Amino acid sequence: MFSVSLKALGVHTIDVAEIGNILLNEATLTMVAVNQHLDPVDTITKALTIAKDLLSRDIEHQISLRTCRALENSLSRIYNKTIGLSNIQSMAAKMLDPSEIEKLYTQNKILYTALLTSDNLDEILKHFNHKGLLPNICAAFELGKNGYEKLVLRMLNSDQREEIIQGFTKYVASL
Repeated sequence: MFSVSLKALGVHTIDVAEIGNILLNEATLTMVAVNQHLDPVDTITKALTIAKDLLSRDIEHQISLRTCRALENSLSRIYNKTIGLSNIQSMAAKMLDPSEIEKLYTQNKILYTALLTSDNLDEILKHFNHKGLLPNICAAFELGKNGYEKLVLRMLNSDQREEIIQGFTKYVASL
Protein backbone atom coordinates (compact mmCIF):
# COMPACT_ATOMS: atom_id res chain seq x y z
CA MET A 1 0.00 0.00 0.00
CA PHE A 2 1.37 3.40 -0.91
CA SER A 3 1.03 6.54 1.11
CA VAL A 4 0.22 9.82 -0.55
CA SER A 5 -0.56 12.90 1.48
CA LEU A 6 -4.00 14.40 1.07
CA LYS A 7 -2.37 17.74 0.33
CA ALA A 8 -0.49 16.21 -2.61
CA LEU A 9 -3.86 15.05 -3.95
CA GLY A 10 -5.25 18.57 -3.71
CA VAL A 11 -7.21 17.98 -0.49
CA HIS A 12 -6.73 20.80 2.00
CA THR A 13 -7.99 21.31 5.52
CA ILE A 14 -10.17 24.24 6.46
CA ASP A 15 -8.92 25.90 9.62
CA VAL A 16 -12.27 26.63 11.26
CA ALA A 17 -14.08 24.79 14.01
CA GLU A 18 -17.42 24.88 12.17
CA ILE A 19 -17.64 24.99 8.37
CA GLY A 20 -20.21 27.80 8.38
CA ASN A 21 -17.68 30.01 10.17
CA ILE A 22 -15.75 30.42 6.93
CA LEU A 23 -18.51 32.76 5.71
CA LEU A 24 -18.17 34.96 8.78
CA ASN A 25 -14.59 36.13 8.36
CA GLU A 26 -14.10 39.85 8.86
CA ALA A 27 -13.31 40.54 5.20
CA THR A 28 -16.52 38.89 3.97
CA LEU A 29 -18.64 40.47 6.71
CA THR A 30 -17.24 43.86 5.72
CA MET A 31 -18.07 43.33 2.05
CA VAL A 32 -21.60 42.16 2.83
CA ALA A 33 -22.11 45.13 5.16
CA VAL A 34 -21.05 47.55 2.42
CA ASN A 35 -23.32 45.73 -0.06
CA GLN A 36 -26.23 46.12 2.37
CA HIS A 37 -25.38 49.80 3.10
CA LEU A 38 -24.44 49.05 6.71
CA ASP A 39 -21.49 50.40 8.66
CA PRO A 40 -18.75 47.73 8.32
CA VAL A 41 -17.07 48.60 11.64
CA ASP A 42 -20.40 48.43 13.46
CA THR A 43 -21.20 45.13 11.73
CA ILE A 44 -17.90 43.55 12.80
CA THR A 45 -18.40 44.85 16.35
CA LYS A 46 -21.90 43.32 16.49
CA ALA A 47 -20.64 40.01 15.09
CA LEU A 48 -17.82 39.96 17.64
CA THR A 49 -20.26 40.70 20.47
CA ILE A 50 -22.59 37.91 19.33
CA ALA A 51 -19.71 35.42 19.01
CA LYS A 52 -18.33 36.30 22.44
CA ASP A 53 -21.78 36.12 24.04
CA LEU A 54 -22.46 32.67 22.56
CA LEU A 55 -18.97 31.50 23.53
CA SER A 56 -19.35 32.72 27.11
CA ARG A 57 -22.56 30.69 27.46
CA ASP A 58 -20.93 27.60 25.92
CA ILE A 59 -17.33 27.87 27.13
CA GLU A 60 -17.25 24.75 29.30
CA HIS A 61 -18.70 22.69 26.45
CA GLN A 62 -16.14 24.11 23.99
CA ILE A 63 -13.22 23.36 26.33
CA SER A 64 -14.47 19.83 26.94
CA LEU A 65 -15.22 19.18 23.27
CA ARG A 66 -11.74 20.25 22.17
CA THR A 67 -10.15 18.17 24.94
CA CYS A 68 -12.18 15.08 24.06
CA ARG A 69 -11.38 15.44 20.36
CA ALA A 70 -7.67 15.57 21.15
CA LEU A 71 -8.04 12.44 23.28
CA GLU A 72 -9.98 10.69 20.50
CA ASN A 73 -7.24 11.61 18.08
CA SER A 74 -4.62 10.21 20.43
CA LEU A 75 -6.57 6.98 20.94
CA SER A 76 -7.03 6.57 17.20
CA ARG A 77 -3.29 5.99 17.03
CA ILE A 78 -3.36 3.08 19.45
CA TYR A 79 -1.21 0.15 18.41
CA ASN A 80 -3.86 -2.40 17.44
CA LYS A 81 -1.49 -5.35 17.33
CA THR A 82 -1.16 -5.38 21.12
CA ILE A 83 -2.07 -8.77 22.55
CA GLY A 84 -3.54 -9.47 25.96
CA LEU A 85 -5.73 -7.52 28.34
CA SER A 86 -2.93 -6.33 30.60
CA ASN A 87 -0.89 -5.08 27.63
CA ILE A 88 -3.90 -3.23 26.23
CA GLN A 89 -4.66 -1.72 29.64
CA SER A 90 -1.04 -0.67 30.07
CA MET A 91 -0.95 0.99 26.67
CA ALA A 92 -4.26 2.77 27.25
CA ALA A 93 -3.09 3.98 30.66
CA LYS A 94 0.00 5.50 29.04
CA MET A 95 -2.08 7.18 26.36
CA LEU A 96 -4.65 8.51 28.83
CA ASP A 97 -2.35 9.64 31.62
CA PRO A 98 -4.54 11.75 33.96
CA SER A 99 -1.89 14.45 34.27
CA GLU A 100 -1.77 14.79 30.47
CA ILE A 101 -5.56 15.02 30.31
CA GLU A 102 -5.49 17.76 32.92
CA LYS A 103 -2.72 19.58 31.06
CA LEU A 104 -4.67 19.40 27.80
CA TYR A 105 -7.86 20.61 29.48
CA THR A 106 -5.98 23.51 31.09
CA GLN A 107 -4.45 24.53 27.75
CA ASN A 108 -7.90 24.55 26.17
CA LYS A 109 -9.33 26.53 29.08
CA ILE A 110 -6.60 29.14 28.61
CA LEU A 111 -7.31 29.26 24.86
CA TYR A 112 -11.07 29.79 25.20
CA THR A 113 -10.71 32.24 28.08
CA ALA A 114 -8.32 34.27 25.92
CA LEU A 115 -10.81 34.18 23.04
CA LEU A 116 -13.45 35.71 25.31
CA THR A 117 -11.25 38.75 25.85
CA SER A 118 -9.99 38.88 22.26
CA ASP A 119 -11.20 41.38 19.70
CA ASN A 120 -10.17 39.11 16.84
CA LEU A 121 -13.31 37.62 15.28
CA ASP A 122 -11.32 35.55 12.79
CA GLU A 123 -9.43 33.85 15.64
CA ILE A 124 -12.67 33.09 17.48
CA LEU A 125 -14.07 31.53 14.29
CA LYS A 126 -11.09 29.17 14.10
CA HIS A 127 -11.88 27.64 17.49
CA PHE A 128 -15.58 28.17 18.25
CA ASN A 129 -17.63 25.14 17.23
CA HIS A 130 -21.26 26.26 17.38
CA LYS A 131 -23.79 25.72 14.61
CA GLY A 132 -25.87 28.66 15.86
CA LEU A 133 -23.14 31.21 15.28
CA LEU A 134 -23.81 31.70 11.54
CA PRO A 135 -27.59 32.23 11.83
CA ASN A 136 -27.19 34.48 14.88
CA ILE A 137 -24.71 36.78 13.16
CA CYS A 138 -26.53 36.68 9.82
CA ALA A 139 -29.76 37.80 11.51
CA ALA A 140 -28.16 41.25 11.84
CA PHE A 141 -28.34 41.59 8.05
CA GLU A 142 -32.10 40.88 7.93
CA LEU A 143 -31.73 38.90 4.71
CA GLY A 144 -34.10 36.09 5.63
CA LYS A 145 -33.37 32.40 6.01
CA ASN A 146 -30.07 31.53 4.28
CA GLY A 147 -30.07 35.01 2.74
CA TYR A 148 -26.55 35.83 3.91
CA GLU A 149 -25.13 32.62 2.45
CA LYS A 150 -26.96 33.21 -0.85
CA LEU A 151 -25.66 36.78 -1.02
CA VAL A 152 -22.07 35.60 -0.46
CA LEU A 153 -22.53 33.05 -3.27
CA ARG A 154 -23.86 35.77 -5.58
CA MET A 155 -20.88 37.93 -4.67
CA LEU A 156 -18.61 35.02 -5.63
CA ASN A 157 -20.12 35.26 -9.11
CA SER A 158 -19.56 39.00 -9.35
CA ASP A 159 -16.65 41.39 -9.69
CA GLN A 160 -16.15 40.98 -5.92
CA ARG A 161 -15.10 37.36 -6.33
CA GLU A 162 -11.40 37.87 -5.59
CA GLU A 163 -12.11 39.89 -2.46
CA ILE A 164 -14.46 37.20 -1.11
CA ILE A 165 -11.92 34.47 -1.88
CA GLN A 166 -9.22 36.53 -0.18
CA GLY A 167 -11.31 36.46 3.01
CA PHE A 168 -11.57 32.67 2.81
CA THR A 169 -7.80 32.22 2.46
CA LYS A 170 -7.39 32.87 6.19
CA TYR A 171 -8.86 29.41 6.68
CA VAL A 172 -8.01 27.62 3.44
CA ALA A 173 -4.41 27.99 2.33
CA SER A 174 -5.01 27.69 -1.40
CA LEU A 175 -8.23 28.19 -3.28
